[in-house]
Amino acid sequence: MNPIPIRNNTLGYDVVILGGGYAGLMAALRLGRKKQSLRIALINASDQFLERVRLQESIVTEVKPRIPSISEFLAGTNIEYFCASVVSLDANRRRVRIASDREIGFGEAIYALGSRIDVESVPGVAEHAYRLEAAEGSRSPSALRAQLRENAGRPIRIVTVGGAETAVEAAGEIKTAWPSVEMTMISRSRCGDFKGDRVETAIRSELARLGVRMVDHETVTEVRAAEVVTAAGQIHPFDICIWSGGLRSAGIASSAGLATDPQGRIWVDANLRSISHSHVFAIGDAAHPIAPTGAPYRMSAFALDRRLCCRCDPGGRDQTAT
Repeated sequence: MNPIPIRNNTLGYDVVILGGGYAGLMAALRLGRKKQSLRIALINASDQFLERVRLQESIVTEVKPRIPSISEFLAGTNIEYFCASVVSLDANRRRVRIASDREIGFGEAIYALGSRIDVESVPGVAEHAYRLEAAEGSRSPSALRAQLRENAGRPIRIVTVGGAETAVEAAGEIKTAWPSVEMTMISRSRCGDFKGDRVETAIRSELARLGVRMVDHETVTEVRAAEVVTAAGQIHPFDICIWSGGLRSAGIASSAGLATDPQGRIWVDANLRSISHSHVFAIGDAAHPIAPTGAPYRMSAFALDRRLCCRCDPGGRDQTAT
């Protein structure tokens, strides 16, 4: 199966899925297993499936993909695949515009465009910090790997900003592969504080064993060419800076007029439906459920309910989450 060629006419589908990451691909496959003959379209900017949770491995060595391509992976299914970037979403007209000025119509949409590293909130991040995300260029994972290999064996100074999973993984991978590196982690809370006391204690003990210096309760306010500056006025010099200081969803949802939070995630109800446009679902990093408890939700592919497949059924068998 090859990606569908771009033509000038508009096609209509029962369900259109925007984004072919973990959440989007899982949703497409689950809907494709239904007995009803749903017309399903999946749109993704790249034919290469990104295993985001393995990006930290690419710091040390190139990671070979386990899925050769999305188009090959979907061969033999009833899912029509468009290898193209999503340009805009018209939620009211139920139209998606993709690259090459093509429009795709839908009955219901699943918004799974994921997230990216937030480089706008703090000055200097975009210019001076490396990021572990799906990108190429001078601040990409491959560029970071090349820089580390070039300085292998030298006591270079590396600062990782962030105290959660990505920052911990990056610091551990680098310090294990290149023990001579002077590694510093800076977190606005506590380094490793994201899974409870027991996990935090284990993580911090291992980081300390590796020789990682942990700076807690410091907020980075600026990244310069060779140093980071914190809100307390502290200066931390570096040769390499890795930024893991937060995520932001794609701006397409807010531009389309959907109700979103400050990070660009779509506000959804217990059924993962947009609270402003009930025919649009949001899953993965793109969703922010409104819970009665007001509890925060992690940005991840875990925001994907199995019963979503029933709720996207044009037969109308909508259910309420428990």
